[in-house]
Amino acid sequence: MKIKVLHLVHNISNGGAARSAIEIHNALENEEIYSEVLILEKRQLLKKPMVNFKNYLFTAWLKPRLVNWILKNFSCNCDYLESLSFFDSGLEKFINNSNFDIVNLHWINGETISIRDISNITKPLVWTLHDIWPLSGSKHLPVVNFNRAKKRIFFCFDFDKAIYRKKKALWKNNFNFVCPSKWMFQIAINSNFPESKTVTHIPNPVNTLFWKEIAESDKKFNFTDPQRKNKFTFCFLSSGSLDDINKGFDLLSDTLNYLDAQGYAFNIVNIGRVELKNTYKNVNVSNLSTITNDEDLRLIYSYSDALIMPSRFENFPNVALESLSCSRPVIAFNTGGVGDIISHKRTGFLANNFEPHLLADGFIWIMEKTEEERALIGKECRVAVEKFSELKVSKLYFSLYKKILQNELSGYRPK
Repeated sequence: MKIKVLHLVHNISNGGAARSAIEIHNALENEEIYSEVLILEKRQLLKKPMVNFKNYLFTAWLKPRLVNWILKNFSCNCDYLESLSFFDSGLEKFINNSNFDIVNLHWINGETISIRDISNITKPLVWTLHDIWPLSGSKHLPVVNFNRAKKRIFFCFDFDKAIYRKKKALWKNNFNFVCPSKWMFQIAINSNFPESKTVTHIPNPVNTLFWKEIAESDKKFNFTDPQRKNKFTFCFLSSGSLDDINKGFDLLSDTLNYLDAQGYAFNIVNIGRVELKNTYKNVNVSNLSTITNDEDLRLIYSYSDALIMPSRFENFPNVALESLSCSRPVIAFNTGGVGDIISHKRTGFLANNFEPHLLADGFIWIMEKTEEERALIGKECRVAVEKFSELKVSKLYFSLYKKILQNELSGYRPK
């Protein structure tokens, strides 16, 4: 008999956590597991619609905007994303009355399900950690002081401490945490909260059958200005907004300024809502809108010589997996779980200390390689990513689910 798994996600179209959740769902679709996704934002299942669409406007539009306004104007914290998960949704009733054996939580914030709702789920819980929110109060990332000024209306309130206390009072569930990166694994096992938990390291999967290099991609997807086209092209996915300092827009800008001043000429293909200024003498910037078509994204990876990832924190980025699977190296800062994916100067370049001139060394490393050397790097990228294939990762999840159900049947609760 198949194990029936219900994945809870905020949405399926925006952000790395959403892409990771869908990749995991797709990997688990096999003879041993029946996998379904509950899209919290829309209150619907991925495979079939739910009947309860009332309160959709309040759930998907008003609540998150109200909470964001409160956090923006009253939170003492200004350097990282916060979530309160304050408003009850009632979705735990649907979950508890369903015939699913296991509930696998992913990124579930945006006021789509509350802390209290989670405490009332009676099914065995697996939680894939895309950030540290389940282990902390309101914050999603480790605290780093970026010295940014913040205007508040009247006073500031420490929501992080208040949400932590609320979680500690309500969460008596046994949580089975899955950590995609070794970095997140260490954070989870060293955390004193929640009290009842197990921690397992399982990387995110990538569909290596789909994500592969497309031959003659320059002829199929030529999007650079032919008058300013340079020999080398680097791809950058600018998810988020300029206010999200974690994504490293400022670090990338400083890196491009440094390289441009040194006379290095290359193309930057920027994909996302944030536009990069095309004011450089030697660097040619092409801004593309957000691409939701994976076929086009695969072409862009193939068209590029490398992916640029200037983030300050990354858990286990899917874009890095996709790029390597398309035989393209990744240039990034050595932060979070990035080192689990990229081998320095073999499948990419890892810069330290968030110094733009060190990230620039990654660009130079690629541009100084011959065509034959870049081809060998591409082959090594493809070999390295095979350990994250859907087949290998799905076996690890199946083994975890099976152990949890056996423990539940025997009444055992691991501490």
